[in-house]
Amino acid sequence: MKVLRWFFVCCLHSETFGQIDYSSCCSNFPDSTLCGCENEVIQCHNLISTPSLRQDRRCRVVDIRESYLPITPFDFNHIQTDRLILSNNHLNNSNIDPLAFNNLKDTLKELVLSNNLLTSVPQAIKELNHLELLDLSGNPISANSFDENVMRGIGDTLTDLRFGGPELTSWPSTLNHLQALQKLTVTESVFTLMPFDAFHGFQGTLKELTIQHSQLSSIPLAVASLRYLEVLRFDDNHKVGNQGMQAPIVSGLLPYLYNVSLQADNITEFPQILGVFEKLKNVVLDRNNLKFVSDESAASVNQTSSLSLRDSGLTRIPEAFQRIAALESLDLSINNIHSIDTKDLRQLVHLKTLLLNSNPILYMSPNALSNNRMLERVELKSTNLTKVPCAVKGLMLAHLHAGSSRNITVDLQFNQIQCTCELQWLHVAITTMPSISLKIEGRCDTIEKAIQEYINDDLPACPGGAKCS
Repeated sequence: MKVLRWFFVCCLHSETFGQIDYSSCCSNFPDSTLCGCENEVIQCHNLISTPSLRQDRRCRVVDIRESYLPITPFDFNHIQTDRLILSNNHLNNSNIDPLAFNNLKDTLKELVLSNNLLTSVPQAIKELNHLELLDLSGNPISANSFDENVMRGIGDTLTDLRFGGPELTSWPSTLNHLQALQKLTVTESVFTLMPFDAFHGFQGTLKELTIQHSQLSSIPLAVASLRYLEVLRFDDNHKVGNQGMQAPIVSGLLPYLYNVSLQADNITEFPQILGVFEKLKNVVLDRNNLKFVSDESAASVNQTSSLSLRDSGLTRIPEAFQRIAALESLDLSINNIHSIDTKDLRQLVHLKTLLLNSNPILYMSPNALSNNRMLERVELKSTNLTKVPCAVKGLMLAHLHAGSSRNITVDLQFNQIQCTCELQWLHVAITTMPSISLKIEGRCDTIEKAIQEYINDDLPACPGGAKCS
């Protein structure tokens, strides 16, 4: 395919009262099927000719994708932008000139070079004086191709780095120059070990760490050195398993960690290691085949307020979850749960959101929600329910007895709900508890109406006496 060039003619950096003026970005922008400008963003793709922009432009984002583009010193000679996206452009190191970003060096804050053919970090990057985000993910860059001079050049300003690809067989040692780094994302790497000093240089600044699709067999011990880490995402590391969750991290380390994601890590037991993180609030264990949750492991995270176990092979709600007393949000969607019994959720008195979507639920005890006096949203989308569960009445009573006037939403979308006079008990419940606002989402299967519409318009005319069953 023909090699194409991107050429912007003359753009000035203007500010009004201390704020950047982007009004020139889309002014008189030329009509084109390949390029457009809207909301201070220029977007181009599949370029077959060089756009000619005959006026100065200051944009928030310039986004060029799916093109063949050599980057020369002239292409961004006067264009001003905060964020430059050059994803999926078949870029390699030979077609990015070392001075390609020279005229962006005082304005560019975010540079996205993901999914190209780069084999090393481009030299042009070191000229960017205010670069805060650099995305190199999806490029075949090896560990020894993170040039020390480039890393040192951006080390004082870079706060967000993303990298990883099939050539990453070891850890890049030159990352230690990134003294201001706060977010680090490593994806699609093939290294099996991480050195204990992997985060040397930014162990006192890093707040978010993401390691995905690696060949690691355990949580790296180096993580324990991250003194101010708040978020750990360790997802899709299929070689980990239960054994890899037994890293010797003692209580007191990672004192600020509040969010942990361990998705698709081949875990079958609820990880007891989570109990050492005293500030832990959000836990995500989606896409694991969880076979066992011990009382001890659940009790160790009793301060957690949000727990997600989507697509985790559950056939029932584990009894041990009752020990997570502070739980406010529970997501058990896409499992194999057939029934919700009276005791399953009884101790979760602080629960506000319950998601049970895409479970083959046939039965829900009338008292399943009778103790959840703070529950505001229940989602039961795509289940096997054919009736509005009687548990809805129990939930309304729980709110009433607690003196609560909260709104309750029950989502029954994508179910074959029968809207008949057998629901007259629901009309009685609504009229006798006017302080409780109930909204039911979804459509009737027996009549062409929304369930809420049927409740409001049709149920009042039904004969009395129908009981919840």
